[in-house]
Order: sequence, then structure tokens, then C-alpha cells
Amino acid sequence: MGKAISGSIRWLLRLFGLVGVLIAVYLLTPSWADLKPDIALLALIGSEASLLHVDHVGPPRPDKDTRALTVTPDEYRAIAEAIRADFALSDGGEPQPVRGYGSRDIFYEAEGRYTAFRTCNEWTGSILRDAGVRVGVWTPFSASVMRWF
Repeated sequence: MGKAISGSIRWLLRLFGLVGVLIAVYLLTPSWADLKPDIALLALIGSEASLLHVDHVGPPRPDKDTRALTVTPDEYRAIAEAIRADFALSDGGEPQPVRGYGSRDIFYEAEGRYTAFRTCNEWTGSILRDAGVRVGVWTPFSASVMRWF
């Protein structure tokens, strides 16, 4: 096994943890209080219109919502490449930004499909599984990802 890169991977997964979500769900519901029945139905049905939500965060500190994860350099590269591949690029090969909630985040148009079965947490789980990190077979909720770490 190679050198572990724990700090960087925690930052990477925190930064890109919410991905593949229906545009209306994220842009119209910055908090649970903003969720309306029609938006919830859209989220349940799913959409081809997906986004990467990128939070600008400082160095991560382990707590109940942030856990340390040590990966090898090869696993790290696989995770980074998978995230990079999910950006929907313009004809010029550039990521396509969409406004965020404020100055500390931004959305980007993304590849992939969001459904009630292919959630942002399942996206995270599949990125980790494909990179060789041990995680559940299906991880639709944050607890189903976090319980492995």
C-alpha cells in the first residue's frame, strides 16, 4: 500500500460531496424549510439536469459530519478523476458554473442523472467504491456513507 493522503481526501469529498442533483431542488431549496411538495416530487422522479455543488471550505476537522478517510495515492487519483469526469463541459472544454447560494459555494452543470435511488450520497458511495474504498453496496443516505468511516 502506498502513502496515505488523509487530509486531502477529506477536503476533496467534503468539497464535492453533494453532486448529481436536480437543478430546481438545489437552487430553489437552500434549506429544508424551502422545500415545497412540487420540488420534492421532482426530486423523487429525478432529472437529467444535474449539478455539482462545490463548497469552499477550510481545512476539514473531524466531527459527527466529517470523518477521516485515508486512501492510497492511486485511490485518490481515481476519486479525483471520477469527480472531474462528472463536470459537464462547454464546447470549449470548460466547466459551466451556475450561481451558488452565496460567496462560499458554487454549482456547476454536471453529467449523470439524479433520482431517489441515485442520490448525492449514492454518487459519493459509487465514487469511493469504484476507487477501491470499502463502502456499502448502496449508499442513498449520508448515514449509509458515513457508517463506513
